[in-house]
Amino acid sequence: MPTYSLSPASEEEWRGLVETMVENPEDIETYTTMGIDAYGIHVPFLIITSPELLSQFERLAHWKRRKGIWTEVVTTSDIYANCEGEDEAAKIKHFIQEYVAEHNTDYVLLGGGETCMHRGCKDRLCLLG
Repeated sequence: MPTYSLSPASEEEWRGLVETMVENPEDIETYTTMGIDAYGIHVPFLIITSPELLSQFERLAHWKRRKGIWTEVVTTSDIYANCEGEDEAAKIKHFIQEYVAEHNTDYVLLGGGETCMHRGCKDRLCLLG
């Protein structure tokens, strides 16, 4: 599974969390930051959204982390660039399957606007079910 970089807000929050857990926080900068994936941490909540909506969903992720639920946000552009699949929907599906298997993720939120991500959707208002 490819490693995805954290957004600047998540990176800052992650760095602050790590600093409280180690005896030598001044040395954190000497290590390559590969994001949460490198540490093998359980990520119970995953948010997938567009780059345009990233800042709004980062706020939600920050709130959930403060409540004790580690939450990661990944953009669709990262997924499209790094995952295999015949179309965008297949790439997202493949990413979710790998991410859940690797991080024992409990919840996945697909956060978007008016565009439906479902492959068979022909209508702007599409109900999946």
